[in-house]
Amino acid sequence: MTAKTWKITQLQVYPKSEGEADVVCAAAWNVSGTDGECNGSLNGSTAFKLDPNEPYIPYAQLTQDQVLNWVFESLGAEGKASAEADVDAQIAYAASQVTNATLPW
Repeated sequence: MTAKTWKITQLQVYPKSEGEADVVCAAAWNVSGTDGECNGSLNGSTAFKLDPNEPYIPYAQLTQDQVLNWVFESLGAEGKASAEADVDAQIAYAASQVTNATLPW
């Protein structure tokens, strides 16, 4: 199992919602991993609803970590683990493929 890198690649916003401006309604994300020369990557998208019980964070003050936390909360532990397992499976598959070897002489 390799370390995974999660990134937000795009945000979609409502210009106005619940009296707030530029409210994030979805995030596109990527999770990737590398083991030696083998790589794996998965893209996804997660939708959000503005939670009136949580403090509103203005768009310009959002951080990638904050939005990733929203993604992880939405996916749940099983969804996050499933995405990371998909990346591990891609890496394992790539490592098992036949390659052209240079001649030993």
